[in-house]
Amino acid sequence: MADLNNTAIMEFVEKEDSFLEERLKLLESAIDQLPKKNREVFLLSKKSGYKHMEIAPQWDISENAMEQHISHAN
Repeated sequence: MADLNNTAIMEFVEKEDSFLEERLKLLESAIDQLPKKNREVFLLSKKSGYKHMEIAPQWDISENAMEQHISHAN
């Protein structure tokens, strides 16, 4: 019985890993299709964890414009 449970759990984990990998590929593809500035600002914010007030000066844009880029990317 324990072997059956372990097999079922492993199959579930493998399916979840496969599903996660597929979703990550779709997300990366969608990010790659964004206009350059939107993509870069989005990645700095969401992937690298920079705050809006840290990103805006790097791109020489206002925080409001930076937030618009993030909103568009989302």
